Amino acid sequence: MVVDALLRFARDFAQCTEIVVAFLISNRWICDSTYAQRRIRDWIRLTIRRQMPHSHDFEVSWCLLLAGVLRIKIESSDFDSFDDQPSSVVLALLGMLRERKLLEPSLEKWGWRSRLAKSGVHGADWLPLYEAVLRGWTGDQKLIRAVNSDPLLKKLLLAKITFLENQILDATEINIDRRVFTKGSNRRKRRRGWKRRHGQSLSIRDFFEDLDEDQYS
Repeated sequence: MVVDALLRFARDFAQCTEIVVAFLISNRWICDSTYAQRRIRDWIRLTIRRQMPHSHDFEVSWCLLLAGVLRIKIESSDFDSFDDQPSSVVLALLGMLRERKLLEPSLEKWGWRSRLAKSGVHGADWLPLYEAVLRGWTGDQKLIRAVNSDPLLKKLLLAKITFLENQILDATEINIDRRVFTKGSNRRKRRRGWKRRHGQSLSIRDFFEDLDEDQYS
C-alpha cells in the first residue's frame, strides 16, 4: 500500500519523482516483496513510455536510476520506439545499465552516434562522446579517432579517467537536500526503527542486531 501511494504520487506530480525515488532507495526493504517489485517495474515502464518521447529527462533519469539500484532489467518492450534521441544524462544511465546487464537493447538502437560525431569533442556532447569511447559503448572508429585526436582527452583516456559515478547504482541512501548518496547497508537498522515507530514487534534477529550495534557503537 505504501509503495502504491508513492508511485501514484510520482505519477500525478512528476516534479516529485526524485523525492519518491530517493525514499524508495533509502527504504529499500519496502520494495522487497514480489508485489512491490511488480508495481515498481510497471511504473518504471509506464514512465519511460510516457516521458521519453517528450524528452522529459528528469523523470526518465530517476526511473533509470531506481531500476539500476533495484536491479530491475529494462527490456526492449519498455520503449515505444528508438527514434527519440536520449540526452547526455539519459544516455549515460542507459550505458551504465547496459554495463551491468540491466538493459536489454543495445545502445546502438538509438542512433546517437551520428549526433555525437556531428557535435565533436568540442561540442555540447563531448562528455557522452568521451565516455562512450572510454567505456566501450561504441566501436565506431570515427568517434574513437575523434577522442584520441584531442591531446587532453587522449591523456584522460589513457589514464582511464571517468566523469560518471559508477557507485550510484549501489546507493543505499540518497539525500536530496545535500545531493549526496551513501553506499553501504543500513537497511536492517532503518527497518527496525520503522517497526518501533509503528508499534510492530521486533523479530529475534532484530533483537540480536540491536545488541551487536550497542556493543560496537
